[in-house]
Amino acid sequence: SDAIQKRSIELSTFQRTFGLEETEIDALADIVQIVKDNTTLWHTIKTWGELTEELSQTPITALVVDKMQQDINIHSSVAKTISGKLPNNSAVLKLKVETESWGNVAPIVNALKSTKLQASHKAKIDANIGPLIDANGMERTFYEMPDVTLAVLAAKGIFATKEAGKYIADVGKQAAEEHKLEEMLLKVHSRWVTGGAGGEPAVEFVLNNHRDQKDLWVLSGTSVEEIIAELEETSITVSTISSSKYCLDFLKEKVDRWERNIKVIQETIDKWLEFQRNWIYLENIFTSNEIKNQWKEDSITFNGIDTKFRTRMRNVRNSPNVYRTIIDSGTPTLLETFDRDNKTLEKILVSLERKLDEKRKLFPRFCFLSNDELLNILANTKNPKMIMTHMLKMFDGIKTLELNPSNDITHMESEEGEKVELTQKNIKAGRGQVEGWLVALEKEMYSTLRKLAKDCVVDFEKKQRTSWIFDHPVQLVLIISQMFWSRNIEKALDKENSKDLMEKVRDLNYQQLN
Repeated sequence: SDAIQKRSIELSTFQRTFGLEETEIDALADIVQIVKDNTTLWHTIKTWGELTEELSQTPITALVVDKMQQDINIHSSVAKTISGKLPNNSAVLKLKVETESWGNVAPIVNALKSTKLQASHKAKIDANIGPLIDANGMERTFYEMPDVTLAVLAAKGIFATKEAGKYIADVGKQAAEEHKLEEMLLKVHSRWVTGGAGGEPAVEFVLNNHRDQKDLWVLSGTSVEEIIAELEETSITVSTISSSKYCLDFLKEKVDRWERNIKVIQETIDKWLEFQRNWIYLENIFTSNEIKNQWKEDSITFNGIDTKFRTRMRNVRNSPNVYRTIIDSGTPTLLETFDRDNKTLEKILVSLERKLDEKRKLFPRFCFLSNDELLNILANTKNPKMIMTHMLKMFDGIKTLELNPSNDITHMESEEGEKVELTQKNIKAGRGQVEGWLVALEKEMYSTLRKLAKDCVVDFEKKQRTSWIFDHPVQLVLIISQMFWSRNIEKALDKENSKDLMEKVRDLNYQQLN
């Protein structure tokens, strides 16, 4: 086409040189374009033939899929462009059909060469392709023959239609999707078991020292919250993998195992926290020798669990990986251990509740105290000063007791500082069971107040009111005053001249107030 245009320009130049009229060739441009299009067509047919020949004879293992796809796309694009310019050209139609059919080859080759294929995938592809004959005339599978070419597969009809190779492409896609799922599952495994490639550790327990006791550890609440958050995130990831249509066979087994493990970890932590909560409560109780001596059977049971728990927590501190601690705990599992121990602690708690109720029956004023307050009293049976902090709840108005050097109770004292001396001073605080001397104290209080009340009544009519008020306990003064006031009112109301008598009672009250 370039030569035709050059010759046309030369002829036009000669005509102008000799003064001749230039000849106009109207169809020249169209002829030039037709020549260009045909030249492009036959050049493309030539390169296409060379390309397909090379691709057909090259071992599939040596093919570069991206380059192959790029070359096919280039020829396919040219074929589409020329088909619009040369619509009735049979060579164009043939080229277009061939490039379009080869468009299905690259995805199949990509699937055959995929590094994501597992043995199961290769077995499916081998079965689909069928047996191949090697150079020695032996039947081999596709993946047993590294020098298989596209020509060999084409002879098997693999590329005959789009549907023919769809199975292989689908297996390749399945392998790629399964690989993505496996990568997700591998991240889960790294997060919980092995730790990240960058050196970040797997999920671990964080322990706090308990009450500054040597080598005694408990789970950190903040740590547990973070672990639970990690569990929820992992559960979502595993559920996403499980819901994929590509989660099949051995991958499904792994996912199911992880779902079970996540559930076990969650349940174990719940049981662990329940145990730790009850253990902390009971450990604080059974540190008291007084309670140990009173409730020996419960103390022995708790000590057995306590020893095992302390050992377990030391082991966790040395190896804090959550997954290995719970899932690789052996037989019985940690979940089973905590479930059993929780039942034992629950029995101890029920037993303690029953024993506290028995104490309340012996001394009903213990009902005014919470369990913790009552336990504090029982733990300090021999330390009366510690018990005084609970006196106000057991005896309304009595803040503390006064003891002599022998721990004999001599006085009871109100919040306002008023002291009342007991008649009998032979009750020893801190001797024997606490409910025993508290019952004796209560009886002595009644006895002392009866005696003082009688004295108060006798002195009411003998002494001046100003002296009488300060010679007796205030509560008795109020009671006896009300008693005599009621007596005077009854006498006044029972007479015919009750009005005059009531006026006298009124005047008397005014006088006493002044």
